[in-house]
Amino acid sequence: MRILVAVDGSVESEAALAAMSQHRWPEESSIKLLYVLQRSKGVLSRKNRTILPPDPQATASALNEITRRLAEKMGENLSPTGISYEIVEGDPKSAIIKFAGQWKADLIVMGTRKKKGIDALILGSVSARVLQKADCPVLIVKDGTMAKHIRHGDDFNRILIASDGRETSKAAFAWLARQNWSPELVYKVMSVIPQDTTEVAAAGDAQQAAWLLSQWSAIKDKVMQGLREDARKLRKGLDNEAISVDVIPGNPKEKIVEIARGWRAELIVTGAEKKSHLDKIFQGSVSQAIASKSPCSVLVIKGIDKNGERMTDKARLRAKDSKAYAGSPEKRKPDRQPDYEENQKFTI
Repeated sequence: MRILVAVDGSVESEAALAAMSQHRWPEESSIKLLYVLQRSKGVLSRKNRTILPPDPQATASALNEITRRLAEKMGENLSPTGISYEIVEGDPKSAIIKFAGQWKADLIVMGTRKKKGIDALILGSVSARVLQKADCPVLIVKDGTMAKHIRHGDDFNRILIASDGRETSKAAFAWLARQNWSPELVYKVMSVIPQDTTEVAAAGDAQQAAWLLSQWSAIKDKVMQGLREDARKLRKGLDNEAISVDVIPGNPKEKIVEIARGWRAELIVTGAEKKSHLDKIFQGSVSQAIASKSPCSVLVIKGIDKNGERMTDKARLRAKDSKAYAGSPEKRKPDRQPDYEENQKFTI
């Protein structure tokens, strides 16, 4: 496994390195620390203050020493894993993506800047760009109130998986199943499907309202079945109590973050489908929204097939057209009123 870690000397970058050091990566993995130098900004210190040596040669020398020490520190906890570093010049937004493609990275790991006020709802520009353009999974490490495990030297132990049944979601299960996790690991697997409560309230009669509710409940049953089947991939080394499955109504961009906060998740895992430019403008990305609003770290699975392998170009096109667990309820009045037994069967 080839893991690219973007570093810049910041506190957030150090949190990403700490999270990396606490996970048991597959044997013969290679970790590359990448420092992108912007000449106009110099080198960042531990407190995010710029240190700019008097000449470019001194800058390169100082930066080389900083990055070498980071690699050595990681090597203390990851001795079986090959660790190296690289320093490049340019704009981090494009340099990280370019290097990841050339090096054929299997995973990109990076921290993200802490923001305040309304800016806190927006992911850092570099992280957002990498998440949007990367062709491999991206782990965004957040060092906040829900990252105490990182400061205590522990791996992720509470993982929330948000799935909709598409190929990218199935890839997330397969990718996670291939990793070596802590014996204390607990999974929460969930799916969020729409339920238009205003439409139910505005139904012309009780029959229409009951039919709409029964349709949503039928979809919930189908989605729950799909979730349980996909969750079986995670059961290696885990007992049944370590995995819970749930389906709830609402807006995925909001509910997933809400559940993660209440459940005290340490990591949210979700898939990301490749969208057209217009889709990104008018619909936005669920994975981008989750990464922006999440109080904990987020892993977005991209470029991986349902078996956990890197996708070919043809596989990417097929995955783009993959279907979710179930569609939305039909918006029409039923030809007949469901009988009592049917209503009981679909009761939430």
